[in-house]
Amino acid sequence: VAFKLHPNDKTHNWGRMLVRVVPPTDFKRKSSEMSALRILSENPSVAQHPHIPKFQIDSAMSKFKGMFQGKDAVSRILNELHTFLTKQSIRSMLQFPVASIESHSPAVMTLKRPE
Repeated sequence: VAFKLHPNDKTHNWGRMLVRVVPPTDFKRKSSEMSALRILSENPSVAQHPHIPKFQIDSAMSKFKGMFQGKDAVSRILNELHTFLTKQSIRSMLQFPVASIESHSPAVMTLKRPE
């Protein structure tokens, strides 16, 4: 799908919207990739940090070599993100959402007539 961004659009908002359409079974999966996406979607200041690691596509030859050494592009970005996110200066910026508590309304309501 081709996206065209308006110059005033915030890329974080687009990314967060795309994360929201991930199927719930994938979103709740406990994996490094989904953990990184959840953290970055909830923390725009961290996601837009100038020193955040960037994904770099490997050339065909280095991709072939990396497959056997466990140094493919995805493994590399996850390791770099882990290092970045565990820095004390970045950890202090992280905010984790509080799970909402489901509210229950009372079964009976009592109305008073105004005096």
